[in-house]
Amino acid sequence: MRPHNGVVLPIVAFISASLATSCAYRDGMSAAYTPEPTVIEPGLAYGIPCKPPCWHGLVPGKSTYEEAAQVMEQLRASGQVDSIDEGPTWFIVYPVQGIRGAIYGYFRNNVLRRINGRVEFYYPVGTLVEQFGKPERVWPLRAHMCSSCEEWKPPTEPMMSYPVHLLYPGQGLWFMVLVPESGIGCICPEMKVASFCYYTPVSLHEALQDNYLAELCTSSLNGVTEEDLVEWHGFGGGY
Repeated sequence: MRPHNGVVLPIVAFISASLATSCAYRDGMSAAYTPEPTVIEPGLAYGIPCKPPCWHGLVPGKSTYEEAAQVMEQLRASGQVDSIDEGPTWFIVYPVQGIRGAIYGYFRNNVLRRINGRVEFYYPVGTLVEQFGKPERVWPLRAHMCSSCEEWKPPTEPMMSYPVHLLYPGQGLWFMVLVPESGIGCICPEMKVASFCYYTPVSLHEALQDNYLAELCTSSLNGVTEEDLVEWHGFGGGY
């Protein structure tokens, strides 16, 4: 078991998994390894056993703690998890050694409220849009160093990157994309999706009201209003 101290671990783990901070853009343009289909994020990787916001048959807003406990036992029996930490309102699934990442679940009133984690394999924005359609809104960087995807080239060396948020509240989905410094202002199909958060589908207004989405998925959205967001206008510049 991974060591933890009371409820400190899930809180710290949630922050580290979902906060959108600048980081080095590494391994963004090629798959470093095949994602583990039953541990990391099988819905994104293969569409099995269900598509997001469902995860291993667990659906935010519907699945109970008892149903999640059954899934945890199945994962333990699979031999593909290193350990699973569980508390009265949360769980953390750690994959076997050699596979990065973890999955975090949070419950309220015995019902699953959120599932989140990092995407630890190359999952490009182009594939995301093919699977889920265009985002309802984008929280962009608003610094237009790049004007088109035709002029932008994926970096061949490690480069600082910055977060752009893709909001799908009607589907119960949030994704954070890493935009390399050379591509600031653009969203291009090759750019890497870095984090995800699944929750009960709501309207855009409800997602932003009382910092609902900021509380669930990332504190970076704290205080963000509809006026701060832009509509998706396809791949290219203007973000």
